Amino acid sequence: MKKKSLAAEIVTEIAGQQKLDVVLNKNAALVFRQDLDITEIVIIKLNERTKNARLEIQEE
Repeated sequence: MKKKSLAAEIVTEIAGQQKLDVVLNKNAALVFRQDLDITEIVIIKLNERTKNARLEIQEE
């Protein structure tokens, strides 16, 4: 699974748990409540789920 799609899956899970109706990228919001910022939670969960991940580089 790609890291970007895994991040989206984690965001969806957290949004459901916290009963959030909308999740925006910080850059898309002019003003927002800091207590609704789930960035740190997403990063922690993403790191937990990818700690054993391997990076494969294909040379062309």
